[in-house]
Amino acid sequence: MAIGKSSISDMDFESFKETMRNSLALDEASKQYERQKNDFDKARVSLGDVTQKIVEARAGLNRTVNELLVVSNTAIRSVQEVKEVIGKIEGTTIHAKVEAKDWDRLIDYSRKIVSAEEQFLETHRAKTREDLAHHFYAMSNEISKNKGVWLSDKWCRVLLWIFIPCLIYTLVSVVLLIVSYFEA
Repeated sequence: MAIGKSSISDMDFESFKETMRNSLALDEASKQYERQKNDFDKARVSLGDVTQKIVEARAGLNRTVNELLVVSNTAIRSVQEVKEVIGKIEGTTIHAKVEAKDWDRLIDYSRKIVSAEEQFLETHRAKTREDLAHHFYAMSNEISKNKGVWLSDKWCRVLLWIFIPCLIYTLVSVVLLIVSYFEA
């Protein structure tokens, strides 16, 4: 038996390594494809469920709109019927006979009501006068003790001319701020 050259030297290890790398890359790509396919299938099922729910919600919304239209039409008809009844009532004249003694009793009751109101108003006037007199004396005592800040009419007008523009500016600023907040 002759010893010859080994057949291992005829092998190309680089192509073998490349084939192994390609095989591993193909396996990885295949696994990634399977993962993406599974994700796609799950997304398709989810989309189907969501679509079904949207269809059901749309049908429910359509039913609600139809029910609201029926209720609205019923309300409109009811209002028209009430208007017709009110028109009939307004057009109705009621004839009644009132005897003199009933008129006298009615006049007597109205006089009693007026006298009771006069009595009440007189009591109220007296109480108001008493309260104003008490207030006047209390204010006189405070002024005589030189307590508090008292402004003349002239100073009040000057301060109002200062404070009113400030108040208006503040209110306009707040309104503009609120408007700009809601527009944004």
